Amino acid sequence: MNVDANYVSKDSIVEQLTNQIDRPVLFFNQLQRLEKDINPTNWIHIGPGDVTSGMAKRSISSKEVGVINSLASLS
Repeated sequence: MNVDANYVSKDSIVEQLTNQIDRPVLFFNQLQRLEKDINPTNWIHIGPGDVTSGMAKRSISSKEVGVINSLASLS
């Protein structure tokens, strides 16, 4: 989903991950697609740092975004 904001199947996962190395990642488009298709009530961002979690919070400002960026943040 990263390089074209479309869902990935098990048959295309290797190609999609490979393409992610040298193509732009459509992070905003992914969030918008998930918001439209699924409309989750909770969002959890898992990963190091605060850059992408900040982008997620700005992209889906109508929802609360939980952040897990270290083991310490779980407690």
